[in-house]
Amino acid sequence: LTVFAIFVSGSRSGWFAVGVAIIVVGALWLGGRDRRRQTRTWLAAKLSRGRGRGRLAAGGGIVIATAVVVALAPVILRRLGEGGEDLRFNYLLAAGRMFAEAPILGTGPGTWVIQRVRYTYAPETDYYIPHAHNLYAQTLSELGLVGALAGVLILILLARLLGGAIRDQDPVRRRWGWAATFALAYFAAHNLLDFYANMPAILFAAVLPVAWLDATAHTASMPGARDAPAPRAPPVRVGQAIGAIAIALALVGYGLSEMTAVVHADAVAAYDEGEWARADVLAQEAVTADPAWPPYQFTAGLTAAAVGDHERAADAFRRSAVADDLPEAWLDLAAEETLLGNEDAAREALQRATRLGLQRPALAMAIGDLAARLGEADLSSTAFAAAIAKAPSLAGDPWWQADPDRAARFSAIVDAAIDLAAPDMRWQIALMAGDADRARSLADALDATSGEATPVDVIDAWLGDDDALARIVAAWDARPLDGFALAAAARLESRRGNTATAWRLREAAFVGTGGSGMPFEATETRVSDQVLVGRTVAGGVADFWGTYTYRRHTPWNPLVPSLIQLSNE
Repeated sequence: LTVFAIFVSGSRSGWFAVGVAIIVVGALWLGGRDRRRQTRTWLAAKLSRGRGRGRLAAGGGIVIATAVVVALAPVILRRLGEGGEDLRFNYLLAAGRMFAEAPILGTGPGTWVIQRVRYTYAPETDYYIPHAHNLYAQTLSELGLVGALAGVLILILLARLLGGAIRDQDPVRRRWGWAATFALAYFAAHNLLDFYANMPAILFAAVLPVAWLDATAHTASMPGARDAPAPRAPPVRVGQAIGAIAIALALVGYGLSEMTAVVHADAVAAYDEGEWARADVLAQEAVTADPAWPPYQFTAGLTAAAVGDHERAADAFRRSAVADDLPEAWLDLAAEETLLGNEDAAREALQRATRLGLQRPALAMAIGDLAARLGEADLSSTAFAAAIAKAPSLAGDPWWQADPDRAARFSAIVDAAIDLAAPDMRWQIALMAGDADRARSLADALDATSGEATPVDVIDAWLGDDDALARIVAAWDARPLDGFALAAAARLESRRGNTATAWRLREAAFVGTGGSGMPFEATETRVSDQVLVGRTVAGGVADFWGTYTYRRHTPWNPLVPSLIQLSNE
């Protein structure tokens, strides 16, 4: 059941870990002379019985295995090539930088997720996640060499326990010993590429066999064991009293923290529903109770900005930004300082926001607009180009032509965006900007193989070619999980006014891809003409920053009302 779940879930880390566990257990099994002899004897006996039937069975097994491999190979190869390696490598870089700062004791338990953004350097991806996708790198960054040595000691003790179990005379203990060895080898390998030390269900599965082996161990039969005097029993009553006091104090502290968290959660819920005055009262209550928590300060900044108290908003954003270097906090601080007339402070905060903020279109567009208001034309153009490079449909927004200054700079911004964009995005930018000939020229080298929808098909269909649209629909019909064909068909149907069909296709596209890694936008990203409420912000924002970093939800829309915002159409 476990192997089946790992395979069908498409977990590449799981596939790798199963392979490693099989190799480790196989090597240990064949490491014993008696087991090697038993294996040779068993194989010889099997091969000597009914040679004709044995060959037939072996041939049939090979044919079936080959058929399974051939049938599943495209799916497996596609999954192996779906990326994510760069993101994991960036996490390793951040962990390495933390370790270099504090190699002996580390930066402290639980600090990787909080400090990761500080140790991420552009153009590395700024992506919020609650772990480093590598248990060992995170251990080194948070606990240093001392933590690593503690882990090595545990591994030595585990190896001693498991070695005794698989050599035990009791067959039940031997079976559990092999099972625990396989499970821990799998766990160790999986945590090279992922992180499951924060999941109780996984930890129970890993440690319960070890606990059972430890509880049933016969100390005298374990390698290296020596008779030792029984330890003296500690004063039971004193120990129980100390334990009870410690637990009571921990529960009181935890309870007080969670009471404030409930108030903050109510503030977030009110903000997400547009009840800004109520949200502001609750946010101030949470900050007063626990002013050191950056997510509380961030939420209080948003609520203060929404009710027009820009001095308080700027102070809250500054506290949050200094603590976490969150690009959204710096950008919001810049916006509030602009409203207060503190243009020098606004420019400084805006520069801090651009360190990582230009890689998310929602932030880049807001940075570009605010920079233009502050007279920073070069920064404005750079930010706008970065936004279009990530979200090509922005180039088709009438918003660009609504202002003479933007309209005059638009051609240069598009050129810069095409230079910045990935090759499969460049033709899209040109097409959205209205330059079909340039789009076709950029798309010619990107045509897909026969039977798939191509960029040229999309360009032709965008210009009104019904045959090209039919080819895209046919490609999607033949390959229902083809995200490019699905998204292109959705956009084209919307362009033709078939709204219901377009949204049906968009739903299929988002279900098939999880809404990430889309090779073509299923919706069109536009500058919103109103302040967005709730989970409606397009263009990528750090909406899970508070959840993953501090286990505290923050509002879905992290941008203050004075900043331009994006929506999907």
